[in-house]
Amino acid sequence: MNASILRQRLVVASVVWFMAFAAGCTTVLTPRSTSDSISPDKNHGLVVGHVQLTWHGPNTSSGRTQPLDMKWSLEEEMRGKRIVIVDLPTSGPFVVKLPVGSYRVKDISFKGVWGTWHTVLPTAFQVQAGGCTSLGTWYLQRETESFADWITGHVFKDLDETHVELQQVLATQDCSASAGSPVRSKLGFQNRHGGYEF
Repeated sequence: MNASILRQRLVVASVVWFMAFAAGCTTVLTPRSTSDSISPDKNHGLVVGHVQLTWHGPNTSSGRTQPLDMKWSLEEEMRGKRIVIVDLPTSGPFVVKLPVGSYRVKDISFKGVWGTWHTVLPTAFQVQAGGCTSLGTWYLQRETESFADWITGHVFKDLDETHVELQQVLATQDCSASAGSPVRSKLGFQNRHGGYEF
């Protein structure tokens, strides 16, 4: 076996090992049903909120649709652990059970027909053992301006009483309000072939 083939095999093995290691360091979670009985424990807390996304603006034609869900990539700040929450709604309430820690949202993505939109809306929050953290009501709006796409976010700390879907959770948990508040961030697009456009 010559040195070139040995080097190629070593590179391939290194890449496979790194990908397996990286995949093993990320935990993937989905939101819980708001109708289920959910209780935190000594190692976990609940994170609740409500999202309302406007993707095409007020003059949306009947054939245009907006993303139905989004993905949040979180980092636990003390241990550097990564958590991905998939299937978060873009219209409605959510409840997620997370391990205790201090979290920062590193990336928010929306899947589209031709690829995935990414943005960062800097948000930090704490998850207390056996507690409940409210991220409030998020009003997100996509805007196109000078060949660039943006997400503008307004966060209201209180969950409106009209969010009846969360009333069962809120009736059994005392939720403290989070201090994080998205404002405006540029959207980047990654096509299906992995190319980025900003």
